[in-house]
Amino acid sequence: MITGELKNKIDSLWDVFASGGLVNPLDVIEQITYLMFIHDIDDTDNLIGERSIDGQQLKWSTFRDFPAGRMYTIMQEWVFPFIKNLHADKDSAYSKYMDDAIFKLPTPLLLDKVVTSLDDIYELMKK
Repeated sequence: MITGELKNKIDSLWDVFASGGLVNPLDVIEQITYLMFIHDIDDTDNLIGERSIDGQQLKWSTFRDFPAGRMYTIMQEWVFPFIKNLHADKDSAYSKYMDDAIFKLPTPLLLDKVVTSLDDIYELMKK
């Protein structure tokens, strides 16, 4: 069971989604999963198999510091399309799952709050 400060951070993240209009638990979990995946790509030095990310703007550690509007544009136009097409084998389970993936965060401000909350959660998990 998760308790203490980490639980509070996770609860706060759920509140951020709710205040931004995303209240369906499946949508929230799906969006958190996508964002955690994007975060973890950066944490593993941007390597997945033999493929690497081109462009610093696609890195979590870079775009998280951008103003909300720019972060949102980069996520919507570059990062999310990149993760959707990450796997070269179009018949793989990854490709089939990601084929229907939709970036659902409706506003730059909501994305900024979610990214900040996830960064806080990752920081706590390192301790």
